[in-house]
Amino acid sequence: MLIIFDFDGTIHQTHIIYKKAMEVSLKELGINIDDLDFKSLIGKDPYETWRFLGIKEEKIAHMVNKTGLMMDENMSLFGKLYQGSYQTLSYLKDKYDLMICSNCRNSYMEAARKTYGLDRYFKAYLTGEDYNFIDKYKILKSLYLEEFIVVGDRENDIEAGYKNKMKTIFAAYGYGAIEEAKHASYIINDVRELMKIL
Repeated sequence: MLIIFDFDGTIHQTHIIYKKAMEVSLKELGINIDDLDFKSLIGKDPYETWRFLGIKEEKIAHMVNKTGLMMDENMSLFGKLYQGSYQTLSYLKDKYDLMICSNCRNSYMEAARKTYGLDRYFKAYLTGEDYNFIDKYKILKSLYLEEFIVVGDRENDIEAGYKNKMKTIFAAYGYGAIEEAKHASYIINDVRELMKIL
C-alpha cells in the first residue's frame, strides 16, 4: 500500500515561511498582507495564486520566482513541520511506502528534503512543476498506481484520491476549509491520528 502525502498544511507549517516571503512580494505591489486571508492561498498552484490576486500576466512569473526563492531560503531558517510529523512518518514508513505529491516548485521540494531530512521517510516526490501544475488527480491517474491513500488539507488532495476511487484523509488542522473535506474518507485534527487510522 502506498500513502501519498500533500506537504504544505499536512506535515509542513508553511504559513511561517509563506507569510515572510509574501509580505515582501506584496509590498512591492502595494498590497498589505493583513488585508488578505493569506493562509487560504497555501497549497494552490503558485501561478493561479497571483492570478487570483489580480496581478498582470506579464508580472506573474517574476512574482512566483521572487516569492519562491525567499521561501526556499527561509525554510532552513524558520521552517517547521507539525508537531508529531517525524513520529508519525517513522511509524508509517515501516508499514507502507510513502510519497509526496505537492503543488510546488522543484527547488522548494529540494529545500524541504534537505531541511527536514525527508528522504528518510519518502521514496518519491511528485511536484507540480514537473507536471506543469495540472490537477493532482490527473498526475496520480497518469501513474496507473494500483492502490493508494491520499492525505492532504485541500480539496485538490481529496479529489486526487476520490476521483481515482481511492481513500482519502483530510487534514483539518491545515489550510483548507472544512467544506473541502466533503469527499474525504476520514478527517483528522492532528497528524498523529494517522497512526490510529493506518
